[in-house]
Amino acid sequence: MVMRFLLSVKTFFLGLFRQDKLFKNKYVEMIPENLKPGILYVEGDGSKNQFASFLCPCGCKEEINLNLEPEEEPCWLLEEGAVTDLAPSVWKSNNCKSHFFIRKGKIKWCSDTL
Repeated sequence: MVMRFLLSVKTFFLGLFRQDKLFKNKYVEMIPENLKPGILYVEGDGSKNQFASFLCPCGCKEEINLNLEPEEEPCWLLEEGAVTDLAPSVWKSNNCKSHFFIRKGKIKWCSDTL
């Protein structure tokens, strides 16, 4: 119960301070080694997106890597364009335990993280 409360407080404050910057898609042939905050790097060959990588929006600076190929699971769907729209949610099971959606470039924090 205390843990759930603390995570709710964390989610509330993250929502206050991290909503000002929009996530944007950047299409690349290869994911760079040094990622910049607020950019979702999309790796592919031009006809098919394979992976997405970005820094965790909570500020912990951990890299998040997602599969975009529907043949493999788990798989995320990325709306094409400049502003990021990603589904389903991203839920980190270790370290910061962030749980969020990216909708129209904005982070939408989930309050039910464990």
